[in-house]
Amino acid sequence: MQQLSLSDVEIALTKAREELFAYERRLFCAQSEARQAIVQARAQIAQSLALIVRVDAVISTTCYGRPASSIVRFMQQGVFEPAAVTIMSEAFDMASKELHDTGQPDLVLEVMAGRIARLASTGEFNLLRLRDAALAGLATRPSPQAEKRELSPA
Repeated sequence: MQQLSLSDVEIALTKAREELFAYERRLFCAQSEARQAIVQARAQIAQSLALIVRVDAVISTTCYGRPASSIVRFMQQGVFEPAAVTIMSEAFDMASKELHDTGQPDLVLEVMAGRIARLASTGEFNLLRLRDAALAGLATRPSPQAEKRELSPA
């Protein structure tokens, strides 16, 4: 067996360090590129989801003859999937009907939409719970049918 001199070991160690440094640099660059690709993909997904929500609103208006739920105007585009937006819209519409007033200020509607969005962001998509969260603390009056039932003798 050949014995290596101290200088040969130092040279081999220096080469190994240089190769390790070059490998770590390539790895770092690859990780940075992967992170950039992920950020770009997420942005494209968010744009696609926003487009889907807009298309869904147009289809709702065009095909069903009714305007899309007004919750969409209070939401950031691309935060929720279209199916979630549909459920949240239904809960928003239910809550709006509970108010029995078509002239609610935007602030009230925005508060309702925010409450629905906060609860939905926790994974809750039960329509009644979302509706109740939207109405929590708001003064609602009974519907005309409920008032008639209360006034009629039992």
